[in-house]
Amino acid sequence: MANKVKYKIKSDKFTDFIDKLDDLTKISDTIKLKIDNNNILLYSILGGKVMLAFKSYLIDTREYLEYGDDLEYSVDLIIVNAKKFVKNLNFIKDSEKITMEITYKESPDNDLIMNAT
Repeated sequence: MANKVKYKIKSDKFTDFIDKLDDLTKISDTIKLKIDNNNILLYSILGGKVMLAFKSYLIDTREYLEYGDDLEYSVDLIIVNAKKFVKNLNFIKDSEKITMEITYKESPDNDLIMNAT
């Protein structure tokens, strides 16, 4: 069963968030995010069986996002075609109310992790 969660991105942190995503696209066109109550881990990996490059950012969740009650789980999100995604985000004005809605379902491996689509 799929559920949805909405986050409001704080407008004063939106540009910084885009800059971090853009920096990660220099490693790979796929970016992974892990969102929980405490932190957001953003990272990008180059390589298959052998890791050639890795870059990450660990940012405070409440510093960048606004949402209601504490999350009871973490959300794993994969952004493919990240360069195009970041380019499209640059068209959004940071003075606007910016919300994102993530559709997720329970991970088959762990009840405390939700996989986003």
